[in-house]
Amino acid sequence: MLPNLQLKRGLKYTGVGARITPTPVCDFMTEFASFANEHGLILRSGGAIRGADAAFERGAGELKEIYTKDCALPTQAFEIAKSHHPVFEYLPKWHQLLLARNVLAVLGGKLNDPSSFLICWTQDAMTKKEQRSRHSGGTGHTIDIALSYGVPVLNLNVQEHFEYVKNTLMGK
Repeated sequence: MLPNLQLKRGLKYTGVGARITPTPVCDFMTEFASFANEHGLILRSGGAIRGADAAFERGAGELKEIYTKDCALPTQAFEIAKSHHPVFEYLPKWHQLLLARNVLAVLGGKLNDPSSFLICWTQDAMTKKEQRSRHSGGTGHTIDIALSYGVPVLNLNVQEHFEYVKNTLMGK
């Protein structure tokens, strides 16, 4: 079921996705982020230099919170990231930092302000924890965190979600 979102100034949303997000979807992400910026919404993302994160950041203007792995020092974010990854402790430190960054992109820098929704693209169209696969990639980890905190997920690889964002949220 799709959420009933009311967009208003100051609302924070998480915009993430695969580095291999198709170009037309990245273009739409940039368009959405620009629309959101014009309406005073604040993007939270992970700062990847290509793919979905970059697409959202291009459109967001100054209204953005970008969390890189350098923001994710060992803190409670590590514990949250670890609780959503089956082999966290065996991953290289840089990978652990990226996963902890995902926590910040959903919960904010102080981990106490969940985004109002998460908009993304994954190859496997993940929207529920039980759908997570290797094709969900790192975005699947972010989706899992969002769902555990009650943050609605809109995956643009699900046609109904894409239409909801385009027609309902953006009013096109």
